[in-house]
Amino acid sequence: MKAEHLSDHEIQRYAFDSLECKTDVIEHMSSCSLCKKRVESYLALSNSIQDLPEPQLAFDLSNRVLTQLETTAGKRSILNYFIYSLIALGLVVIISCLFYSAGVLIDLFKSYSGISLTLVVSVALLISFGITADMLRSYNKKINMLNY
Repeated sequence: MKAEHLSDHEIQRYAFDSLECKTDVIEHMSSCSLCKKRVESYLALSNSIQDLPEPQLAFDLSNRVLTQLETTAGKRSILNYFIYSLIALGLVVIISCLFYSAGVLIDLFKSYSGISLTLVVSVALLISFGITADMLRSYNKKINMLNY
């Protein structure tokens, strides 16, 4: 049994979910009248909060929120199409450049061994993906800051 009184966290847990309490908390609650009173006050407070009526607003908040959501959703979808089209255009440009300069690239990498070439290409791709992910994260963060 605890010689000191229970913390607020332990008392709230006992009041609202006594099955999840430790045995020493339950034993303390059976012998301590002060902690029992605190549990009763938490339960009374909870019941009085639940008995409060729903707040009534003088205006229709749901319509205002829904109109704001619809306008931002339309803007975002257009912006997403623009971003995806830029990404697709960039990929087409990169692939066409690689296609037209394939002979030069092959001659450039003929002198490297297979392992070193694989290492160079994989590190370059990893760095490119990391930079791209960071740019997208930064872009989304800035766009979210502008929307709100």
